[in-house]
Amino acid sequence: MKPLVLTILICLISLTALGQEAEKNEEPGAQELVERIRQEIEQIKQQLKSIGESQDRLQADREKLKQLVINNNEIIALKKLMAIARACESFRVNRKPESFPRRFKQLKDYLPEKIINATNASRAIFGYYYKYKYINKESFRLKAVPAVKGKTGGRAFALDETGLIVDDETGEPISLGKEKD
Repeated sequence: MKPLVLTILICLISLTALGQEAEKNEEPGAQELVERIRQEIEQIKQQLKSIGESQDRLQADREKLKQLVINNNEIIALKKLMAIARACESFRVNRKPESFPRRFKQLKDYLPEKIINATNASRAIFGYYYKYKYINKESFRLKAVPAVKGKTGGRAFALDETGLIVDDETGEPISLGKEKD
């Protein structure tokens, strides 16, 4: 788009110079030529204005799309956190004595392999990867972290054995119902 704008500006400058030269030399038909050039200049200005407005709309649309992707990824991350929490609970109740998994990979019988492997940014699922921390047999902490903050997700989330999901930075509780708005 920039080369087009530069070309239009160069033409605008050339037309202006041509009109001024013809007017200064008082050539026959100079007035008509100058008037035609002024009309062309006005058309070019309108085209430039239209290009600028189109660029502004395009940029606004890009920002909306980016935010939609982030919102979608966050909702999916919240749902995956809940699924992982359910898997941790299933693992715990199937153990004698009961205990949460010491390592995330121990959930391989309870979760798809893709989720088990989503432990770093290069293996992120819908822009998020997951960190699991065993605290003790009755407690764990799970995080969903954006692979690229501000691009694949806006916030990191944390969850523990209580099932409460919080914004990892602020500690504010998150509910999936609010995220749909």
